[in-house]
Amino acid sequence: MRTLILDNSVVPIFLREGRLTRQWFDQPVQTLSALRQPLPALDSFDRLVLSGSEASVLDDRPWIQREMEFVRRAVEEGKPVLGACFGHQLLARALWGRKYVRRAAAPEFGWRNIRLDTSDALFTGLPREATMFCSHFDEVVDLPDEAQALASSDYCPVHAFRLRGRPVWGVQFHPEMDRLGGLAILTWFGLLRRKVHLDSSTAWRAAEGPIHAPVLFSNFARAGR
Repeated sequence: MRTLILDNSVVPIFLREGRLTRQWFDQPVQTLSALRQPLPALDSFDRLVLSGSEASVLDDRPWIQREMEFVRRAVEEGKPVLGACFGHQLLARALWGRKYVRRAAAPEFGWRNIRLDTSDALFTGLPREATMFCSHFDEVVDLPDEAQALASSDYCPVHAFRLRGRPVWGVQFHPEMDRLGGLAILTWFGLLRRKVHLDSSTAWRAAEGPIHAPVLFSNFARAGR
């Protein structure tokens, strides 16, 4: 099974979302910059991962429009797809339109408790409440009937969804994020943009997130086999 990771990093030297995600998959894995490289033929990969980004999914930049069309075609072809954070939001907008994404009522930053529906294949083997890294100003809302909500937090009611009957998922949290990656993102949003307030529990909770990544990505890797 060949995995394609679309890296949506705007500043790849700093964040490099694709590199962080790639570590959880066995070979072969291809990582492409959605902003800077041509998108490949659909028959060149078997499953698709959409990374986070500093960009807003509400923008209409050409690369976002191009990626949404690519994602729609991948889903129509039956490819397993997993979107994380920006990728989660982009997947929802690509499939159902702009009205299903919005500016978050309560942006989340740092390691938060996420309630998971562990009856779903993506979350099998994970605890019903897991600590995951979050970093988002936008969110998915008001899912259509063809989608099922699978996770929530105290601040975000759609922290994950699945396209019913299909191996297509979006997760608002960052399952790929390790401590250093998380701190890099918090530095970007917190120190450079000065828009983030972190609670005092962030530092010690940072170590908890990566323990769930191998299980989640292994579950996704089995999808569609």
